[in-house]
Amino acid sequence: MNLTPQNVTKWNSNQLVSLHRFLVVNMLRFFHFVIGNDLLLDIISIINKHDFTINEKKLRLANKNSRQTVTGLVVNEKVNVNRKLIRNVRAMIHDLKTNGINSAAQNHFQTSKEVDEVMAHKFISRLYGFIHFIGQVRGKQDGIYLGILKEINYTKN
Repeated sequence: MNLTPQNVTKWNSNQLVSLHRFLVVNMLRFFHFVIGNDLLLDIISIINKHDFTINEKKLRLANKNSRQTVTGLVVNEKVNVNRKLIRNVRAMIHDLKTNGINSAAQNHFQTSKEVDEVMAHKFISRLYGFIHFIGQVRGKQDGIYLGILKEINYTKN
């Protein structure tokens, strides 16, 4: 498909549907940098002229250097977790190792009430859930995941 303004108007409905899917999936970031704003607006008007709509709430133009996230995962070059999650998990483990489960659970849940068995179990379950999520996204052989697992297993002993 040739993306010149003259050729876009000659596309059939299947080509326009394909373009629409491509634009929605890629959030127009490719076109924004390759063709510029004027042609981008022309493409959007052509899509609208053929009774297709772009959901403005889901549309965003992304800089190629910005963090691109989809459902909480970073998807720039490969799928990854946000570094903030990894830092938070390490902080939870550090708090658990240095202050014990009661203090770590209180800090995590931001409460001053006494930690009971249910809250302690919830804290540990959440911590392991975060750890396994990191392993699922980054891979079970990933160094960061293995390092976090090693830290938490050290804490258990």
